[in-house]
Amino acid sequence: YGSIKTISNQSLRAQIDQLRYVTTGKEWNRMSKAKGDERRKLFNEFWNKRDPSPGTSYNKLFDEYYKRVRTADEQFGDVSIEGWRTDRGHVFIIYGLPDQVQKSDEGMDQPGNYIVWYYQKLNKKFVFLDEQGFGNYRLVSGFIE
Repeated sequence: YGSIKTISNQSLRAQIDQLRYVTTGKEWNRMSKAKGDERRKLFNEFWNKRDPSPGTSYNKLFDEYYKRVRTADEQFGDVSIEGWRTDRGHVFIIYGLPDQVQKSDEGMDQPGNYIVWYYQKLNKKFVFLDEQGFGNYRLVSGFIE
């Protein structure tokens, strides 16, 4: 079913779950509910439709997407939540690295700390607030399209 391979040590189910930010609800539900070969076929069809260089064995978009998922897990996750599921992980997966980052001047792990991510080329700004001081930054301003 195409040339897309799942990331080592990661189930196809997990990879499909991580697509929730870039699929329609209908696409995601179909992939999530499918079983076995049908699930893999739908997953491969999803990525084959979005392949910037069809006909080659390499899908740059696929690799970049899951690279961002891994980076989000490493940088924004903790024992209670995978990084890709966090607000910062969500924004990072969709938009990549911000052009500029501004942080509050407070010491680490203080309630009310904030981080602002600026994407100048996209004219977007996202503000994340750590309300309790545990490093769990929630998106409080900005719209993810």
